[in-house]
Amino acid sequence: MRRFLKILFKLSLLVFIAVAVYSVIVVVRSRFIADTLVDARISSPQTVLELTDFPDDWLEVLVAVEDPNFHHHCGLEYSALFERPGTITQRLVIDLYFEESKPRMGILEELLISRFSLHPLISKDKQLLVFVNTVSFGLENGREVRGFAKASEVFIGKPFARLNRGEYLSLLAMLSSPETLHPANNREANARKVEQIRQLLANRM
Repeated sequence: MRRFLKILFKLSLLVFIAVAVYSVIVVVRSRFIADTLVDARISSPQTVLELTDFPDDWLEVLVAVEDPNFHHHCGLEYSALFERPGTITQRLVIDLYFEESKPRMGILEELLISRFSLHPLISKDKQLLVFVNTVSFGLENGREVRGFAKASEVFIGKPFARLNRGEYLSLLAMLSSPETLHPANNREANARKVEQIRQLLANRM
């Protein structure tokens, strides 16, 4: 029995060391390319909105709905660590680093990169800028709609600059489930979600 425990201890130690080394490699690699990945998104044709294009408190509303502690957490929300879709930072990590698929240890990598790479290296404003221009609103006619500017044209039928607050909330409502909360195809469900958002904002802001 004692011999078995020794073997088990040694195996556990080897696994711990392997995971630790793997984690260090992930963090070092991800930190090395973090600025490049983010700057590439910001300079791409897809980035058409600036944060100043969001009137009044619209960005505060976005954060209150999607990631209430965004301005205060370190890339992760420890009270809901494995809940999907995760923090804004986690969602950016998935989009920037993993694209179509994750490696076997994808969740671990996601957490490590969020906490030790994107959070310390990329400002909150830059994270928000990438998010509002690249967040997915699902598929429309077989093509993915990304970013608030494109979503405004596709789902509301007008440029983002001409949206009113209600229309903006309608788009925001889609983010939790683009297909089931489609403002045209599922208008009632979208309206209910908008009302939930209004109640949330009334309690928090």
